[in-house]
Amino acid sequence: MTVSGFIDESGKFRDQKIICIGCVAAFNERLGGFAQEWGRLLQSNGMMNFHATKALRHHVPLGTKTEAKGLEQRIDALLPYIACIRKHLEVVIGCWVDAKAFKELPSDFFRVFGNDPSYMAFVRMLLQLVDFTPDRDGLVLVCDEDEETAMTFYRLYRRVKKVMPMVKQKLNAISFGDDNTIFAVQAADLVASMVRLDALARHDKKKHQYRRLFQALTAAPEKHERLWYCGIAKGDKESLAATAKDTIRDLKRRGLIA
Repeated sequence: MTVSGFIDESGKFRDQKIICIGCVAAFNERLGGFAQEWGRLLQSNGMMNFHATKALRHHVPLGTKTEAKGLEQRIDALLPYIACIRKHLEVVIGCWVDAKAFKELPSDFFRVFGNDPSYMAFVRMLLQLVDFTPDRDGLVLVCDEDEETAMTFYRLYRRVKKVMPMVKQKLNAISFGDDNTIFAVQAADLVASMVRLDALARHDKKKHQYRRLFQALTAAPEKHERLWYCGIAKGDKESLAATAKDTIRDLKRRGLIA
């Protein structure tokens, strides 16, 4: 069997305090039902596609068939998309990183992960998906075709396969696609946006206006849902320092730095 993981990013390192990568994953046999329901939701709301940045602007209509203007009305209109993810897909992951704390890490750390925190978040998410994938099964990744990150994501994917032989057999393929047409990438975009907004609210110690939507996404799975795991990995100052320490120790062990 094959597990497919879909990845998208929310927030850019250059101009945001918090960046986040979101991911949804499932065995391939589950994806057909998800795509059918997601497509029906788009059609019923008069939406060509789903982009969280646009969908969360509750002062403008959600689509040509649904206005849902106002915060509570917009949350109600978006809850079915959350339900669709939890009903059909098995893994939901969000990984957020504090951009300022990331910049302050030791220079040796950037030799592995580069100078953009999304790269570190990508590797962390990739390894979580590997853990979810059974030993005799394969993992296929589909990422949003962002010109800024696509080539580096590919190089990191190849690097993980090279330095971690124990996971190489699970990593079957990586591809990049248009989020206008790939529904599961749109779902990953929604996950990334929800996790980023919650992390930003915690960072600024302010109320999170979409918290009800976030809570619906991260609630414990119910019996009628296929969702098996929903996890959030944080990249605050303390956890980044610990990751940097472990990374530098590993580089020294491999003789890559003095």
